[in-house]
Amino acid sequence: MSGTVEPDWDAVRAEYEAGKVPISEIAARHGVSRSGINARVKAKGWPMRKPTVGHTQRTTLIRRMFRVLERQLNLLDEEMTSVSNTEVTMLGNLVRSLDKLIDLDNAERKIEKTKRPSAEMGAIKQRLAERMAEIERK
Repeated sequence: MSGTVEPDWDAVRAEYEAGKVPISEIAARHGVSRSGINARVKAKGWPMRKPTVGHTQRTTLIRRMFRVLERQLNLLDEEMTSVSNTEVTMLGNLVRSLDKLIDLDNAERKIEKTKRPSAEMGAIKQRLAERMAEIERK
């Protein structure tokens, strides 16, 4: 015998399927490599992981992106004294980014596109609309 101890694959599978910790952490706990777990998943046909880990990371990312968009809008409000093509382009990009974030957030919350976005998204969208209306008046 080679002297190596076979990991408890039943325990590995249970943790893997629970989806509460990253695969790299499961691998470290059981003395196997991440690729070893992935190979076992394919070979044994284990079901897909529950989306707990990815879901949390995705929600956090969406929230962080909203904060970045909010900061960009605040900077634009503070610095925009005259209307130029650059500002119009920036506003257009912000609107497209916001629409994508709204779609992501709706998908995350499993809301139909016809339903209203969250208050946070609605407020950002309203500020962008007001800024664009201001540009059109100038």
